[in-house]
Amino acid sequence: MFENTGCNAKNRFIATGKIEVPLYLTEILSEWTKAAIRTQPSDLLLWSQIYFSLKSIGKQPPVKEYLDPPDLKLGPGGLTPNTLKALAKTLSDEYETYDRIEAMWNILSLKKKIFMEIIKFGNFKNDIKSNEFIGIAASYLNNSLKGTMILLCDTLSTDDSSGVLLEIFVEIYQYLARLDCADVVYRQMKFTS
Repeated sequence: MFENTGCNAKNRFIATGKIEVPLYLTEILSEWTKAAIRTQPSDLLLWSQIYFSLKSIGKQPPVKEYLDPPDLKLGPGGLTPNTLKALAKTLSDEYETYDRIEAMWNILSLKKKIFMEIIKFGNFKNDIKSNEFIGIAASYLNNSLKGTMILLCDTLSTDDSSGVLLEIFVEIYQYLARLDCADVVYRQMKFTS
């Protein structure tokens, strides 16, 4: 996406007659601007640094797919289905470090208290299975395992038609079913009442 295509006459324009600006720069800045508006990071400079660092190596930055409506009732810690999906897209399918998940959580302006509850509830250490973390986070937005799994199908799908692989679905379902989610449901109910 950000490869340098050079500054020949076909892909540049001249702003003042003295400064040559590559045309691809306007595309990059336009994409960044739209992503920043949709995501609404609390620390724009830090988010931008992570955004461009990940883009430069071909990875997905933490970007919401759409701007949350202003009247949307936020879940615990600021979680929304849109934010959860942005977080899931940023993480790998396997394991991530505690520090990386925490950095992506923070950059999406989510509250540290809920992050720490998820870490404690999942008994996570340094290497965290991403889908398990996302599964527990999704449970904060639902009051049932069924509702959580429906949300996870949308959250973990790569596009509108592919859905989630059956093995991944079963793995997350079994993991969440083994946990005593009564505490999560109780906390979630406290936030919504």
